[in-house]
Amino acid sequence: MNARMISKHGLPGAVRLINLFLLVFFLSLVGIFSRPLDSLSLFWPVNAILLGVLLRKPAYAGPSGWLVTYIAMIGADLTTGEGWMLALWLNLCNMSLVATGYGVMRLLPQSQRRMGNPQAILYLFAASLAGAVVASTLSVLRNDSLYNNTVLTAWLAWFSEQFSTTLLILPVLLAAPRLKTLLRMQYHWNLRDSLPLLALLGSLLFSIYIGGPGAIAFPIPALLWCAVRYQLFTVTLLALLTGWWRYARSPLT
Repeated sequence: MNARMISKHGLPGAVRLINLFLLVFFLSLVGIFSRPLDSLSLFWPVNAILLGVLLRKPAYAGPSGWLVTYIAMIGADLTTGEGWMLALWLNLCNMSLVATGYGVMRLLPQSQRRMGNPQAILYLFAASLAGAVVASTLSVLRNDSLYNNTVLTAWLAWFSEQFSTTLLILPVLLAAPRLKTLLRMQYHWNLRDSLPLLALLGSLLFSIYIGGPGAIAFPIPALLWCAVRYQLFTVTLLALLTGWWRYARSPLT
């Protein structure tokens, strides 16, 4: 291999790995710093985002890509003071979710992974469910419970967070248009187009006023209206923001 071939093929591969490392390392720090002291994180976006990146960019999903992501996760934990053994184990659980979800979604042809048909939605649900089950089950196989939680509590906490986070984030990444397409899109909003969004905002404010566990259902009719009126990517983004708002309002309920 001569220098020209290295400059043509080796450098882009190295740049991809560096970008992947920095992305996973930064997102892991976001999840770690949002974690209560001596507890599991209430919002861990790195697994879902990494899964979306690997599905959108299969070039990242080679052996070196998987190794780099695992190292980045471990590095983030060690940087913030986590012990070696727990960092290795917890991030093995994280990688198991990504690998399981990736394996399920890979059963779909590349052209059908963009959330454009009902079959893709079913596969996304199955990938999120299977990944969360595998990761949460693996997480409780340690002899000692995680952060002094019981086995059942740790399993439920891990499963509910990862399942819900993947369902919220992954559709956005799969439905998102390419950046060039997004920049070329023209938006012509009028009052009629704004009504579903205004209804969603109003239902969220109303749920704050009413309160209680049933308040989570108030935005659903408005989200359905948005689904009928807006493009798929816009709907997935609104669903993500609504779910994130629920996390912020009542993370423990």
